Amino acid sequence: MRAIVAAALLGLMGPAQLAAQGPPNPPINLEADVTSERVLLTWDEDRSGNRRSAFFYRIYRDDALLGSSSDEDFVDPGVAEGLQYTYEVSGVDVLGREGERSQPLTVLIPGGEPPGKPDNLVAEAVSASGIDLRWDVVGRDDDDGPEVVQYYIYRDGGATPHDSSDTARYLDGGLAGFTEYTYRVSAVSAAGVEGDPSDPASARTLDGSAPGAPADLVAEATGARRVELSWNPADDPETGIVRYLVYRDDGSAPIDSTATTAYTDDTVEPETAYAYRITARNGQGAEGPPSNDADATTPAAVDETPPSQPTNVAADAVSADRVELTWSAAQDPESGVSSYRVYRDDNLLGTSPGGGFVDLTVEPSTTYGYEVSALNGDGLEGARASAAPVTTPAEGEEEPEEPADTVPPAPPSGLRIVTG
Repeated sequence: MRAIVAAALLGLMGPAQLAAQGPPNPPINLEADVTSERVLLTWDEDRSGNRRSAFFYRIYRDDALLGSSSDEDFVDPGVAEGLQYTYEVSGVDVLGREGERSQPLTVLIPGGEPPGKPDNLVAEAVSASGIDLRWDVVGRDDDDGPEVVQYYIYRDGGATPHDSSDTARYLDGGLAGFTEYTYRVSAVSAAGVEGDPSDPASARTLDGSAPGAPADLVAEATGARRVELSWNPADDPETGIVRYLVYRDDGSAPIDSTATTAYTDDTVEPETAYAYRITARNGQGAEGPPSNDADATTPAAVDETPPSQPTNVAADAVSADRVELTWSAAQDPESGVSSYRVYRDDNLLGTSPGGGFVDLTVEPSTTYGYEVSALNGDGLEGARASAAPVTTPAEGEEEPEEPADTVPPAPPSGLRIVTG
């Protein structure tokens, strides 16, 4: 039919008149109906302007001529599952002039092989409302696998994706504080085929609430250079209280911290007033509000003579993570010895009320030096006494035990028989 129309036009108008009109406009409204076996293309002719109508159409796939059609449709049966194709269509008039191509149309053929399973999924809580997910990219080292265009995020066993990501990382926000969430991730190919989900990974959001305030703080000056503090514990039902911070005289930074509900401040001076407050820190590091204020005034110093050195200071590395210290008591005739300070490698490690201390913060196969000093009743510190350096055993090793006594005892002597 189109051949008859073309012949009629040539007879009526002549080539010169036909050439005065431009070649066909680009086809418009290019659409595709896609299945896993074929692509059906349809389009409309643009008859606007001084342009000739198309005598037939040329169809291009991925910039290569695929075929032609005398109507506004075309079927491409040569497609493969999981691949992507780009189509364009142009019109050709009766003089053989080809017009410009249509706007390109890209289609994806459904089906194909599923991508692999994401490996090494890690879930990490980054706040009270956010968990960060990361995993290995699928297909990076597998050139034969399908192209992965996105990942589906599944949460808490849900059958449908909670969300998706076009990278191998995802931040899940808006979560409840101190709540555990479990995730799986699957990869999705460019053809829309989903692979197997990853192994699960779980994380608990951080504790978003601060602990309560310590209560009933009491401060008592028990010496010219010592103030003793005590208080009732703070409350934190989620992660518990791990430390108490001690503030003095409205300072913005704590002077010290403790894991117990009592503290002795032995850095004070005689005849001086001090004000204290305590805060609690929970297992997530959040600090709560302060306790009540407590004041104490130290008395005048009575004993200005420091105590003597402890004697017989000894350090024993009983395991890779434990060193036990012992010493003999120091002397202070005036106010007596109130406590001992233990130093490790010239840094204050802790205090002890008596003649022993256990260091549980050591590392395997490490040498340490310890010193011990005494504090008297007025808080004066005496000279330090040193223990011989000690080296902890390697991991899994214990301190050698004393050899067993394998020598039998001597036979009894002076045996007498007493009769009635």
